[in-house]
Amino acid sequence: MDGDIREFLNTVGKIGWSMVGYDGNNHLRLHHVATNQYHSVAFTPSDYRSRRNSLAVLERLAGRKIPRPNAAHHRHHKQPITAMQRSYEEQRRSVEVDDLVAEADELRQAWDALAHDPRPEDVPEARRIIKRYEHIRAVLATRYRIIEGLQ
Repeated sequence: MDGDIREFLNTVGKIGWSMVGYDGNNHLRLHHVATNQYHSVAFTPSDYRSRRNSLAVLERLAGRKIPRPNAAHHRHHKQPITAMQRSYEEQRRSVEVDDLVAEADELRQAWDALAHDPRPEDVPEARRIIKRYEHIRAVLATRYRIIEGLQ
């Protein structure tokens, strides 16, 4: 028996087909025990598609797929768990952003107090609050944290 035929029979044997002999035209005669079906396969070495086509027909008749080692390369691979801990630099930046937001809240409260009862002597303090608040807004915007402006 030819090596290609032996390899073919080993492959289809994985889904339940076995060779029972040759038919009258020198085609392989295969039998599937579970479905009790017979099928003749032309195994022509000159046609590279004949083996592939025969495998597809036998898979359909058996109702099973031949296990292939490289089927769906990226499916069903267990993904490594990424480290969810923040680095020291990330922790430091987070604390810095939280401190800036807290300072902006304090400035907003001071601004609201000044706006509630405006007096001429509070103008320099109001300018200082606006300048510092706008600086904090600009710094937080570079760190992807947006806060609303003073109104």
